[in-house]
Amino acid sequence: MIKKGRKAGGKRVSQLDILKKDLDQLTKRIVFMAILTTELEKEGFSPVAGGNYAVELYTEGAFKSDAVEIFAPVDVLNKVLLPWGFDKVDGFLRHDEIGVTVRILGEGLNQNELDRVNQVDVNGFPVYLMGVEDTITAKLKEFVHLHESDAIIWAQELIEIHVNEVDLDYLKERATQEGAIDPLRKLLLELRLEDEDEYEYGYYE
Repeated sequence: MIKKGRKAGGKRVSQLDILKKDLDQLTKRIVFMAILTTELEKEGFSPVAGGNYAVELYTEGAFKSDAVEIFAPVDVLNKVLLPWGFDKVDGFLRHDEIGVTVRILGEGLNQNELDRVNQVDVNGFPVYLMGVEDTITAKLKEFVHLHESDAIIWAQELIEIHVNEVDLDYLKERATQEGAIDPLRKLLLELRLEDEDEYEYGYYE
């Protein structure tokens, strides 16, 4: 989570009315995220989209997440979302009328992750996304540790879509830290983004 120094009161409940219109799910969620970010920054924090929701945004909706997944303080989110009509349901915050579900991933990111956060603008309002390298690493972890077979497919998709943006050195460092360097190595070789010689000389040992 990005912490801001600015604090203010106020709610923008009326802004949620736009989400009741006939919007596609990707548009609805990103508009919601922009509204939520504006409100949480008044409380001193900026939420960061992560998890499968970050994958959805980075793939422009090709991947479908079941919720808006964010890093932000639980108490601050409750303070904003509950008055907006969200209900707590099975660990989620859900608003049935606008069809948006929020999952809290945690209250903060480490400094390296914060340094990689990307910002996009939605009609002049900011939305923050976990860095693409950390999002790829999360998918690699799912593949290795949770045996999610589809996760490696989406890790590859993210690399291919953002090949000109990905910091490969950082990505390899993160994958090594998370015990997921082997599948990353295979992906990079298949995509011809690495040379076999780098591995033969113990680059990742």
